[in-house]
Order: sequence, then structure tokens, then C-alpha cells
Amino acid sequence: MYGLPEGVDLSFLQEVVLGQVPIEAAPALVAFIGHAVVNVEYETNGTLELTFSNGQLIRILDSSEHYESYQIHNSGSTIVV
Repeated sequence: MYGLPEGVDLSFLQEVVLGQVPIEAAPALVAFIGHAVVNVEYETNGTLELTFSNGQLIRILDSSEHYESYQIHNSGSTIVV
């Protein structure tokens, strides 16, 4: 919907360890639990890629022109995509 602003600082995602996931997402994300983010890449169209210490990658898309696709929270600030 909004994409990601050019030059946005997502470095706070580096070294974050995935500790728990919602039960409905658990089957898809169980391989990432306990692993740290080692690389963060994004495109201004809203695509966000997180590479984890186990070598696996999560790609999150801004899949809707009309609705919010996802949020990123950090220390009281929120990025809505």
C-alpha cells in the first residue's frame, strides 16, 4: 500500500532473534525460531527480505494497493506498509 521510504533505516532488525510466532504462522516459521537476522534488504515497493543465521530467507511483500500489508515496530515507532 505505502511501500517503504527510500533510505529508511532498518538496521535495528539486524541480529534480532526470532523467539516466538503466532500459532497460525508456526508451521511456516518454525525453522526460523532461535535464529538471528544476519541481513536486511528492502525495495521501495515494500518488499522486505530478512536472511537468518540458518541461511533461510523470509520475503515479505506489500501485496495490496488498497490495504495495509504489514507493520514494522521499533522502540515506539511504527512503519506501516
